[in-house]
Amino acid sequence: MSVVRSKEYHSGWDRNTDPSKKGEQARFLIFRLGKELFGTPLLEVREVVEAQRSRPIPNTAEYFLGVINLRGQLVNVVDLRSRLGLTPERTRFNALLVVDAKDCLIGGLVDRVDAVIKITQEDIDPTERLFASIPSEYLSGIARLNEQIVPLLNLRKILLETDFVKMSSQSGEGLRVESAQTSYEHD
Repeated sequence: MSVVRSKEYHSGWDRNTDPSKKGEQARFLIFRLGKELFGTPLLEVREVVEAQRSRPIPNTAEYFLGVINLRGQLVNVVDLRSRLGLTPERTRFNALLVVDAKDCLIGGLVDRVDAVIKITQEDIDPTERLFASIPSEYLSGIARLNEQIVPLLNLRKILLETDFVKMSSQSGEGLRVESAQTSYEHD
């Protein structure tokens, strides 16, 4: 799997037009969790990289898989299946959707990346219509793609509201991870 950087695409709504006008399109990254398709605005994703083995961190939430070194930068790895209440599973097609947090990078592990597609505003329903398995605060809309209904996730919100730590260490020694916005320390 090659690296896809969102800057390589013209992402988001056309800059020369009002996004509320009919017919406007935005680019979305379409991915799978289990058999379900999901999407997220391409602008939310810094890059897509092949999943790699992460270094586990003790006393962290079940959905926090650990950290990886991506070209000299530490990336927190969150299993999106587990984070959204689905059964975790690894496949040979797993990929990481890397997003910029305030002072760190977070990678959301997905089962497979399918495509980058354009979706018109008319094909997106607001989140008032609930998608049962996903909390409504994580949805930015529901897209209608041909005969499929695709929940559009607010990936940044899902990953940035992640609390990785189950319990805090009082000793202050060794490797410490406090939250998604905390840097790493190693004595």
